[in-house]
Amino acid sequence: MVLVVISPDCVEIWEGTFTLILFPVLIILAFMADKGYFSKKGHDQAEEQKLTYEGLTPEEIEEAIEGLRKKYGKDLPDEKLFRILEMELAPKKTRASYKSGVIRNMTGRKPGSVRYAEDESPAIEGKRGSVSL
Repeated sequence: MVLVVISPDCVEIWEGTFTLILFPVLIILAFMADKGYFSKKGHDQAEEQKLTYEGLTPEEIEEAIEGLRKKYGKDLPDEKLFRILEMELAPKKTRASYKSGVIRNMTGRKPGSVRYAEDESPAIEGKRGSVSL
């Protein structure tokens, strides 16, 4: 808006200075938003949600397993109970993870796939033979 209305097609010194001054403010706000300071849940609850299976104490794991035994039956082996516990405590998927999955599917790329080995170079094959790059 400033480049169109106030000084058409010209960046003045005060505009550049104002932009440079506000850039660190933008970075700080982005960091705070990433850490969950602006969420409705609050900072402590946002950190609590990120708790994973590795962050639990042995007592908390035992309590969770006892709850799973009551919920799914006592005859389940421990291996299956630990798998169910990991699935229940896994972080929820975000919109960004779904979006990256859709893009991977559209482009035909598999997650973590490497196209070429480090010591190999790709080859282009044509009608007259192959050419190494």
